[in-house]
Amino acid sequence: MRGFHECTQARAMSCSGLRGRVMRVRGYDVGYTRASRAAFALVVVLGIVACATTPDVTADEADEPASSVVEAGAASGRDADGVAADAAFDAARPLEDGATANDADAEPLSDAGPVEEAGLSGTHDDGLLNAGETDVDCGGTTGAPPCALAKACLAHADCASTVCRHDGICIDIAKRSCAGHAGGDTCGPNGDADCCAALPVPRPEGALLLDTYSITAGRFRQFVERTNGDLRGWIQANRPADWEASWDAWLPAVVDDGTARGRDGVYQQLGPGLYYPATGGNMGCEVDKIGARTYWIPNAVNEARFVDHQYYDQATLDAKPLVCATWFMFAAFCAWDGGRLPTLAELDFAWTAGDPDSHYFPWGNTPRPLGWADQYPFDPTGQGFGTPFCNPHGTGPCDKNVASWRYNSWTPPLMVATDYAVYIPPPGRYPMGNGPYGHADLGGLVFNLTADLLGDPGDDPQTRLAPLSRGGSWQGHEVPYYAYGLKLGWRATSKYWATGARCAR
Repeated sequence: MRGFHECTQARAMSCSGLRGRVMRVRGYDVGYTRASRAAFALVVVLGIVACATTPDVTADEADEPASSVVEAGAASGRDADGVAADAAFDAARPLEDGATANDADAEPLSDAGPVEEAGLSGTHDDGLLNAGETDVDCGGTTGAPPCALAKACLAHADCASTVCRHDGICIDIAKRSCAGHAGGDTCGPNGDADCCAALPVPRPEGALLLDTYSITAGRFRQFVERTNGDLRGWIQANRPADWEASWDAWLPAVVDDGTARGRDGVYQQLGPGLYYPATGGNMGCEVDKIGARTYWIPNAVNEARFVDHQYYDQATLDAKPLVCATWFMFAAFCAWDGGRLPTLAELDFAWTAGDPDSHYFPWGNTPRPLGWADQYPFDPTGQGFGTPFCNPHGTGPCDKNVASWRYNSWTPPLMVATDYAVYIPPPGRYPMGNGPYGHADLGGLVFNLTADLLGDPGDDPQTRLAPLSRGGSWQGHEVPYYAYGLKLGWRATSKYWATGARCAR
């Protein structure tokens, strides 16, 4: 009779579809989709049953298709934290030397004692990837310690930092909002830059780190997912020193509160609904009436709750700056992300580097941003029709490559229906317009909300005003929008399709 582990491995490895979707980490195969892990686990379990009832297995039998088994395993899935089905998979996973974790010739177990569960063997201090671990002697669900930074992981719990990046690597908790791909590492001119990057601003009154890019919808989604939509509860448990208790009610406590205009749900806060007073600053979030929301909400919810739609997929929207959110939502995100909203003075210094005479724009005194006089939903180049439109502020030539300004950017290439989110590019696509310290999109793209909330402590949150940066926007607000540092307040409960934020640290 063939050895128990050999039979199990032969049965399991007949599923060639799983072997084709692995990644190489430290010289061995450890990456696979969660559905494929569950599928593989079921294959192994069925192989164990087969070994117990079949005296011998031929090579032809071992290579028979197992599609029905794979489909059944995939349907079983894996739990939300990615912690199910590890044990059976690892029983047949190859090690660096070609042996299996269950091999009869494996090294003797150490004094730490063996792990024997669902066919696993090995210890969590033997220097090998085995016993249900995600990397050598760490991670997994069988009692190994969590993994250090840069080690392989499958779930947040596998990492000592509690952050497992989308590509299966443990990263620092300071980068947790960038654990996802879209909106996490899709910034910059080539769409492959760290959206959590920050650069120093050596302001004489106090140096700071200022995020290189605007907050993406994907980064905000990590906040929602890690708190299960209870942003209010997180703030109450981790209240910043300057956060007033009356602001709590302006944060959601659940993902969906079942209403069209409520404040208790993430979907409602980031949907098309307006908040009192519904005048000014609440424009552009209802897509079917010409709008541009960038936080993706399932269209079943859009239809049922709001009688509205979004026309681009989640990955496309997650990569874009978050818009149509209140000041309180942005301020809470920055607190969760280990920072705060910057002051207007800090944003101004990042723009001018203390030399406003040489920085009418963040990139210098010329050129001026160039866009289009009108919106053109079917031709991102505007060639053959339309009228170029140059920023009216400043002097000198005009260039469409210095800022996302007045409909000059298209992502994706064609607009669908009346979803103007097409005109909002991911942050950092205009490096020629970077500021003196390297910050992207200080001019154009979206206005940045600031920490300078006007009014007195204890005032009704609906009456508080926050100055905006002078950056102008993708919609065509002039750059600089507030000439000579004019400070206009923006209602903190307002939502707008051209207002976003970035964090300071």
